[in-house]
Amino acid sequence: MACDPEPKPDPINTPPTAIFNISTEFPEIGVSVSFDGSSSLDSGGYVAKYLWIFEDQTSKSGVEIQHIFNKTGRQSISLIVTDDGGLSDTTSQDLFLTLAIIAEYPLSIKSPSGLSLSYDKQSLWTVSDKPGGNIYNIGFNGQLIKSINYSGSDLEGVAGTGEESVVWVAEESLGKIIQVNGDGNILKSVELSGVSEGGGLEGITINPNNGHILLLKEKDPGVLLELDDQFDVLLYKRINFADDFSGMDYDAALDILWIISDQDKILVKYKIGTGVIEEYPFRINKAEGLTVLPNENILFIVSDDDKRLYRLALP
Repeated sequence: MACDPEPKPDPINTPPTAIFNISTEFPEIGVSVSFDGSSSLDSGGYVAKYLWIFEDQTSKSGVEIQHIFNKTGRQSISLIVTDDGGLSDTTSQDLFLTLAIIAEYPLSIKSPSGLSLSYDKQSLWTVSDKPGGNIYNIGFNGQLIKSINYSGSDLEGVAGTGEESVVWVAEESLGKIIQVNGDGNILKSVELSGVSEGGGLEGITINPNNGHILLLKEKDPGVLLELDDQFDVLLYKRINFADDFSGMDYDAALDILWIISDQDKILVKYKIGTGVIEEYPFRINKAEGLTVLPNENILFIVSDDDKRLYRLALP
């Protein structure tokens, strides 16, 4: 008599494997990033669920999703996949979010260094740090409007004043700040002791609320100085929150300073008396000057290496 075949054991369900791809190597805050989990595998069945977990513990479902980040710096995202048998697997990747570059414009200026708004806030000032470099007025899209025929020794910073075509410039190797008018004539010259040693003066900006001049020494050590309207030193503060300091701008609306480091590629929100409030990484090489459009969350950065003007979005 024939025997009934023995029943075959149920196949063993094995866990799936979670895999995902990201649409960009350089994610930016405020810009949509796509995540694709379709490469995930399940040898014994199929992936039934895809759950994405973000660092702030928010979550989204779906094979492919899009997400907009609103915080710079390193963040982690995880994908949990669950198969038709209820087994799961998780994988994670770290992202490094930077400030979003809205636009970039080529400049016809050699080694641009330093950036400031004009007196009417309708254009920008920059300088060339090459020997004999001039002072330049440029538009928000980088076009040259005019130049001031001032032959600089080693110009590293510029600050617009409340007068048309009158600016302050920082002469790094001379250890001086010099006020120049639109004809290239020197109106004032102030020599500062100790600022040309190590890394010299890199940034200059003006607090319009009191007329005080703020100066930034690059490194060895990094120093923040404040001068009153008689050029007496009110503040001499060593700062070390970056490897170097390459530019700054005073934000009168917030009563803070924006400071950049070209080596660390960070923008720092800084308040005198308080210190560092926030840091924002960016991906611009040799950032040598910055200025902020008041109340518009727009930041301009000028790059020496790239000879370009960048427009970025502040958080």
